Amino acid sequence: MQTMLNGGFPYLVAEVDGALRGRGIGKMILSALIERCAQQGLKQMVAVIGDSENQASINLHKSLGFTQVGLLPKIGYKFDRWLDSVIMQRAL
Repeated sequence: MQTMLNGGFPYLVAEVDGALRGRGIGKMILSALIERCAQQGLKQMVAVIGDSENQASINLHKSLGFTQVGLLPKIGYKFDRWLDSVIMQRAL
């Protein structure tokens, strides 16, 4: 986090009571983050999605112009199973 703060990179956080899914909050935050990165003159965004079965996150990123550029198979272990990480990229 300190690198983010020192580098002046944008980041956004949503605080909501309880877990909300399917209400568009993720899309709203990611859209705003893309806009802020572009306004700062950044050229690329990279997303690392920590589970190749997380279709909601993958589809969210695709809907906002990200494309899959890589897959790291069985790179992490969580909840008694090995997980792939999906690498996605978007030009700004």
